[in-house]
Amino acid sequence: MKFKYKGLLVIAVILCFLTLVYPQKSNINNIIWLVKPQFDDAWSFKEDMVTVKKEGKWGYINKEGRFSIEPQFDNAWNFSEDVAAVKKGGKWGFINKQGIFVIQPQFDWASSFRGEVAAVKKDGKYGYINKAGIFVIEPKYDDVDYFSEDVAGIKLDGKWGYINKEGTFVIEPQFDRVRYFREGVAPVKVDEEWGFISKEGDFIVEPQYDEAYEFCEGLAPVKTGDKWGYIDKEGKFIIEPQFDDAWWDFSEGLARIKKNGKFGYINKEGKIVIEPQLDGAYDFSEGLAPVKVNGKWGFMTKEKIFVLNPQFDDVRGFNESIALIKQNGKWGFVKNPLTAKGKIENYEKAGTLIGTIFSISGNEVIVAGKIAEKVRIFDKLCTFNGEKMIVLRADFPMMTTSKCRVISGSIKDLQKGMKVYLYSRKEN
Repeated sequence: MKFKYKGLLVIAVILCFLTLVYPQKSNINNIIWLVKPQFDDAWSFKEDMVTVKKEGKWGYINKEGRFSIEPQFDNAWNFSEDVAAVKKGGKWGFINKQGIFVIQPQFDWASSFRGEVAAVKKDGKYGYINKAGIFVIEPKYDDVDYFSEDVAGIKLDGKWGYINKEGTFVIEPQFDRVRYFREGVAPVKVDEEWGFISKEGDFIVEPQYDEAYEFCEGLAPVKTGDKWGYIDKEGKFIIEPQFDDAWWDFSEGLARIKKNGKFGYINKEGKIVIEPQLDGAYDFSEGLAPVKVNGKWGFMTKEKIFVLNPQFDDVRGFNESIALIKQNGKWGFVKNPLTAKGKIENYEKAGTLIGTIFSISGNEVIVAGKIAEKVRIFDKLCTFNGEKMIVLRADFPMMTTSKCRVISGSIKDLQKGMKVYLYSRKEN
């Protein structure tokens, strides 16, 4: 009898361990469809619209799941700052949200607008235009990046440097590759090794890594040998190299890592919060992470509970409360099943509270709080009015306040004093 009880105890311990370590499937199928899979290709929602491909052409649908701009373009990017880059007749131009060209197709390639400028390619060279379609920086570069912290990486005669928005070099071309400035620091590559420079072009961490990405909240992922870890701005390892891969953004307090061929998540102290056991994973967003188990994708909470069981062929994370999913070769969209209360609890636990809405005037929203500590230019913030989530973009963050604009939802749903959370970092 004693051995029988010992055996039962061992089984109970094993079951408890499996429950703690492995994600648990839900008995409830929480799929709330916006649009069932029917598109040949698609992006994630941005500014309340999304570009989708159907029968060989790209158009745009709204959050009711209806076409607001019929498929007619050869290629298309999402809307950014109320305009979208589209390709028609072999050339790129820009349309407004009514589908009307505000800049006629004339470029060989175009990026989205960010900070009132867009990168474009013309006659084999890259430059930058404003929303009137006028070159503010003439096309003369071999390659370019987005502006970040008022400077952009550009390539000229085989080397990379940085220019300001007047087109003046702030750091002369001298690097083999560069990435974005974040938190006043940028990764750059010299002779096959990566280091980090300041806005003055001085090395604050000498080139020594096999790979490196941008800083986020004081930490940057770097690769040495075949392992990734995280350093601070003095080049000291805060999280020792131990991962097969690592990502720069601690989204909602957690970063993706890969170890022994499997994906998991760590916190900023380097503690593994979700064990590397997943076949695939993306960042947490709106309280949920897209993860892959046994060949299928689903959506999981930080407590390792599936709210959408693995059943999709491919997915992207939730953006503006809607996620892109793929089934049977077609793309569709599902709504986030979490309530506003659930999302708010997630943001509170992740420590992403920024402050509150201080004032609303016209299209401008002022957010007051820990701005300098937590917010970078063009980061996305969010707030809630009942079940409605409103997404803001931080256009001008200062020490304790930030000028913002609504990019998803209605400004009419905002009120003074509403809590504001960090929603996501600006895109690369």
